[in-house]
Amino acid sequence: MQLNVSKHFQQFVLNNRTRYAVLYGGAGSGKSVAVAQKVVYRVLTERKHKLLICRKVANTIKESVFQEVLRVIKDLDIYDDFVINKSTHSFT
Repeated sequence: MQLNVSKHFQQFVLNNRTRYAVLYGGAGSGKSVAVAQKVVYRVLTERKHKLLICRKVANTIKESVFQEVLRVIKDLDIYDDFVINKSTHSFT
C-alpha cells in the first residue's frame, strides 16, 4: 500500500492513534485528504473498527468527505475490497 501523504500531515496519518483529532489549516492545506487517508489506512492495518466521519456542515458530506474517502480507495486500487453503499454513504 503506497499512500502519497503530505509531509505536513504524515505523522498524523501514519503514527497518530488518538481517539479524536483536530486539524488546522487553510483551504487547500490537505486536511480532508489526510483524514481520508488516515481512515483508509487504519481500516486496512487494524482490526474491528467502526468509524464515524463528521463535518460541521453535514449536508455537504456526500460531496466532500464521502468522495474523498472513495478517491483514496480508488487511488490505492482496493475498490473491490470494499462494499460501498452510495445511498447511505457507507463503506464496509
